[in-house]
Amino acid sequence: MRSRPYGKLTDRLRHLRRLLGTLGAVAWLVGGTAWAQAPSTSEATELERLRQQVQTLQAQVQAMEALLRQVEALAAQVQALQEVTDQIRQVLQPSAPPTTPTVPDQELERLKQEIQQSTPTPPPPAESTPAGLPSSGALNLSKLNPEVTVTGDVLGRYTTPSADLADEPDSPFVLRELEFGFASMLDPYSRMKVFVSWEDDEIHLEEAYVEWLTLPGRLRLSVGRQFMQIGMLNRWHLHAFPQIDPPLAMQEYLGEEAQTAQTGVHVAWLLPKLWSSAGEVVVSLVAGDADGFRGNSLTRPAWLAYLNNYYDLSDSTFLEFGASTLWGLAEREPRLRHRIWNAFARLNWTPPERAKYRGLDVWVEAFWDRLETFLTTAEPEEEAVLPAPPVWRSRWGGFAFVEYRLDRRWLVGLRADYVQRMDEAGTTVWGLSPVLTFWQSEWVRLRLQYSYLRTGRADRPTEHRVAFLLTWAAGPHKHENY
Repeated sequence: MRSRPYGKLTDRLRHLRRLLGTLGAVAWLVGGTAWAQAPSTSEATELERLRQQVQTLQAQVQAMEALLRQVEALAAQVQALQEVTDQIRQVLQPSAPPTTPTVPDQELERLKQEIQQSTPTPPPPAESTPAGLPSSGALNLSKLNPEVTVTGDVLGRYTTPSADLADEPDSPFVLRELEFGFASMLDPYSRMKVFVSWEDDEIHLEEAYVEWLTLPGRLRLSVGRQFMQIGMLNRWHLHAFPQIDPPLAMQEYLGEEAQTAQTGVHVAWLLPKLWSSAGEVVVSLVAGDADGFRGNSLTRPAWLAYLNNYYDLSDSTFLEFGASTLWGLAEREPRLRHRIWNAFARLNWTPPERAKYRGLDVWVEAFWDRLETFLTTAEPEEEAVLPAPPVWRSRWGGFAFVEYRLDRRWLVGLRADYVQRMDEAGTTVWGLSPVLTFWQSEWVRLRLQYSYLRTGRADRPTEHRVAFLLTWAAGPHKHENY
């Protein structure tokens, strides 16, 4: 049904149309009579003016009729929408609301009352402390607590033929490591990280340092004890390694723990984009208190230099390569020098549209170790007047690792190791280690690894190792690399 305003507009247009028709007829009759009686020039001019006014009014009426048709169409659409709205309202609203609450409504009301009764009364708002009086910060102490992460490794390993080695567990299953990590932003400019591990019934301090992140000149500074940036994996914590055990080259050249942690000053400089997508230079001056890399206070500290380059080859592929060197003293007395050079490369392919289900990671790393030693003979023919100068002994080793992601939870990899040992002249070790990884969730990871080793020893030339590792983590920084 057409609304009242639209009806009035239509009636007025119809009335105007009839009036224009009458005016047109009169003008035509008058014009015809005037032409028949040979009108004068002034009368002809007046008739022409009237004719033009009638034509103008007719054009305006036609435009108003077109506008009226558009208004009528819009009014019809509004009326249709109004009818649909009325139908929806009738469906949603019952025709007669119940006068008494139903059983479900009574039950809902009862539950609301129980919740209100069991909810404790909120504490009164804290009164504002007048200016000049000390205020208690007890309520804000929780904001100052550091973030805590706990990570544990349960290791099971079997070796054949069996050997009495220092690194062999006494039982098939051992708690290899229990790590506690503490991280906190101290202020807008610096943060601290502390990592403590329980291993072999002893507590070890792995890392404890303060780091400044917003220094000018694209610099980052950290002071304290931390794993040094030797190659790709030395900074990683043990639970974050892509295999169960560190590569043999790290075990052979970086000390008994297969990782080197030092106390000192570490400066990192983010390079401008000159020849790569991103680059970083790290220089460390440390006290050299780790086994195999010591220093002599500030006069002769151990130091490290590290260079890393990163390239984005495509949206799904990146290339990373670099080198590092570490110089220090093998022992305090006598002062034998120890140096390591390292080169590494990593190629990663991860399609953005299937990043959680497909991926390929390739690692290659090589170590060149130089150690200063004294030449000794079992039975010297005569006593030397002056001790023989030390000589340099060199050895090298490395590893290659390939890992492929099968789906969201399963990964399969293969590592190849090669190491030249210094303590046994001419002895080399090489091996192959396939590894299977299953991520039960982001908190729990299970890993199975088999290792075939050629030791180069006459008493045990071949070793077969089977290892199982359960890693779990709790906290905000689950399985953080470093």
